Amino acid sequence: MSASKFAPIVLLHPEDTHFPMHPLEFISVSRFRHHISWGQDFGYNKVAQEWIRTNERSPEYYDIPLDVINSFGLHPNGDNRRPRDN
Repeated sequence: MSASKFAPIVLLHPEDTHFPMHPLEFISVSRFRHHISWGQDFGYNKVAQEWIRTNERSPEYYDIPLDVINSFGLHPNGDNRRPRDN
């Protein structure tokens, strides 16, 4: 039996303007942010290579390299290691 038999079927409305995006394209056009609480929004600046408390939308806050993003994943035991999280 083929695995394709169990593959989901995805149908989009012909007039829908919001189509799925490739993950790498999404990363390229998104800012890498860390939100602690109201008024505490940090953005990752790829030029300074650090988190800066700002809501800045200049190019150095977009298209963050994957190795930087991946460095803030989970520990092998499942604990969170994102910056400034408990």
